[in-house]
Amino acid sequence: MSQRVAVIGAGVAATSVIHWLKILRPLDKIVQFSSENLAPAASLRSTAVAALRGTQRGISALGDELCEHWEFSDQFYAESRLPGVVAGELETWINDEKEMRRFSHLPEARESFLGPKQRPVKIVREKCWLIDPEVFLSSFDESHEHYRALVTELRPFAKGWLVKTQTGESEFEKVILCTGAWQRWMKRVVPSSELDTIKPSQGSYFEWSQQHTSDHSFALSFHGLNLHYRHDIKTLQLGATTIKNSDLLSPSLTHLEAIKKLFLSQVELELDFSKARIHTGIRSILQTRRPFAGQLDQGLCAMNGLYKNGWISAWPLAKKLCSTL
Repeated sequence: MSQRVAVIGAGVAATSVIHWLKILRPLDKIVQFSSENLAPAASLRSTAVAALRGTQRGISALGDELCEHWEFSDQFYAESRLPGVVAGELETWINDEKEMRRFSHLPEARESFLGPKQRPVKIVREKCWLIDPEVFLSSFDESHEHYRALVTELRPFAKGWLVKTQTGESEFEKVILCTGAWQRWMKRVVPSSELDTIKPSQGSYFEWSQQHTSDHSFALSFHGLNLHYRHDIKTLQLGATTIKNSDLLSPSLTHLEAIKKLFLSQVELELDFSKARIHTGIRSILQTRRPFAGQLDQGLCAMNGLYKNGWISAWPLAKKLCSTL
């Protein structure tokens, strides 16, 4: 039986939900709501790399979950062959005991993609996918209604939910919230749930366009920093800050200056920081640090709390969620 489904959001969570709805429930009428001006998607302001970063099974419940999600998403990226995503390697420079334990199962690499100013204790590499969020997310089927309007109210009624925006209102049998950190705006209309613990985390990073750094795409991680290079679009990204409990879209110049200083002390690569653009996104994180995908109330579902693992977790979680509708 077909139904009207509202999906609220425009990032990787909303895109993955709409993708699986169209496959698993092709008769449903899907309407998407988002507001890039008032509630911008963190996915479009992201140094987007999908990788396990040394995570392995048998250490924690979250780690087991991420490994399962990685296996699903690795196959998804390989088979989808959509623009905006390229395969690469993530190289990590290891310098302390905690990192040694986390990455001990990965073989050591002889040389680095870039010259470290101080030789790390160990260099390891693992598979990753580097993603251009805007190109990749816009390459999915968009044959559904999409209103660029902020949802101002959700109201339950006998057969579902009334969705109100600045410009009008519509009734739906199902509503799926993919609202990230902006979910906090909807606390007054959403039943009490695990989503009550959502906290924002600001992330800012530097980006250089038309930058020829290497003949191949790669990701580099060192001392908590990430350097990503997309050879196909000649784009280099360095970041990102993590400022917890901050939903400000203006970046912290103090934190960015610390990133710049650490980079200059560690990497043999000349960059003109005066030519870098700065991007800022607001991630969402739950108290458990594990993402939520499930039902909040009759006819009301959500996928949230993806934090830094959205490019791994969104696709399997969305498929599982949509299969239960």
